Amino acid sequence: MILLFLKPQGGSSAVVPTVDAGGPYVGEALIPTALDATVVNGTDPSPTLLWTVDSGGSGTFSDDSIEDPTFTPDTNSSSVLRLTVTPSDTSAVFDLATMTTSATGAYMRRRRRAA
Repeated sequence: MILLFLKPQGGSSAVVPTVDAGGPYVGEALIPTALDATVVNGTDPSPTLLWTVDSGGSGTFSDDSIEDPTFTPDTNSSSVLRLTVTPSDTSAVFDLATMTTSATGAYMRRRRRAA
């Protein structure tokens, strides 16, 4: 773990948080997968967290502003998930995790109905 010390205006030392998005994750389309991230706060005791899909497939988070939500992939594809931590006293930091998704019976039934 590397801690960065920044000296913001006003002369106090701020510590940047550390973030680990966890993974790699493996799940099934349309089935929630538990994410297991680790955030170590810096000098801001309650930074803002935000999960997003950085690239690849799509899906929904049970709550995109908590450390360990679930992610439900919409499709049978691979995705890169991003966890961004934004403290009030330093710059934002992020980490990426891969999510590999396979088809489920529910996904295949949805595809057949759409065809």
